[in-house]
Amino acid sequence: MTRLVGDLNPPTRLLCGTGPTNPDPRVLRALAAPVLGQFDPAFT
Repeated sequence: MTRLVGDLNPPTRLLCGTGPTNPDPRVLRALAAPVLGQFDPAFT
């Protein structure tokens, strides 16, 4: 049996409309940082 469609390999896209968008790498790094609690010495 022959394949009708090749492998799906979509390009990376920059989404500029409303809805899910590609966040800036700085935002991703900030979201990945540990969270400080209100009683953490570094918080004050």
